[in-house]
Amino acid sequence: MADKVAPTEVARAAEARGLGRLESWHTPGWSAVVPPVLGAGMIVFGVVLCVADLTVLATVLGVLFVGAGGVLIHVGVKAVEWTYVHEGGLVARSLTRRTPLAFAWSDVVHLGSSWTKRYVNGSYTGMYGNYVFHLPQGRRISLTFNAAPRDVDKLPRHIEGRIALQQLPSRVAWLRAGQDVDFGAFTLGPAGISADGRNLTWPGIAAADVTKGVLTITARSGGTLLARPVKKVLDFQVFFWLFERVVGQPSWQHALAQLEATREAS
Repeated sequence: MADKVAPTEVARAAEARGLGRLESWHTPGWSAVVPPVLGAGMIVFGVVLCVADLTVLATVLGVLFVGAGGVLIHVGVKAVEWTYVHEGGLVARSLTRRTPLAFAWSDVVHLGSSWTKRYVNGSYTGMYGNYVFHLPQGRRISLTFNAAPRDVDKLPRHIEGRIALQQLPSRVAWLRAGQDVDFGAFTLGPAGISADGRNLTWPGIAAADVTKGVLTITARSGGTLLARPVKKVLDFQVFFWLFERVVGQPSWQHALAQLEATREAS
């Protein structure tokens, strides 16, 4: 969706942060639209109850439905976001925020992500994506993407790849200094992977794979050492680059070069 011109306020916010050109834009996911629609329906139903039946019970139920519908609309409208992905960062515009929110990829401390395939009448129509951006001073921004099939491959390159490019040098430096790297669901360090008080050493680890949204780390003996939902793993791309390096595949230099190639190709 890179052919659309961004609204004036979005263009101004991107220019103020020096985010570069607009690469794609994304409408709110259906999961963000459902609460306001459901809330409106509840309000209508509540009004009908109050007007059509003058009993005390019907009036009380009608008032409850109207109140609950109002809460759903209020909460849902706050979650409706239009997202504009730029070369150097992201701008999000909502119905309740006067000024669009803009930040650079370099601002992101951690990134959480999850993707769900979307089907309509049995036909694949794209994916719903959710990103949680962990910013400095404990700020968190959660955005839901409604990605058409042509954009499904672009978003990970544009967003995850570029954030990983910013993060990888510091993670490499931490490992070289003997420190662990935190990925939320576990830590990865010079000695191995640690989770829930268990230490999995590198000599016993064979591979990492993702199946149906679950990251599985397997032993050289073939058994499962660790399984975690991908949505609970922070900085997922960075984890795989580091994991491959530690188990003896790409070098640090190769990993950095590949991330740079990903950035240039996106």
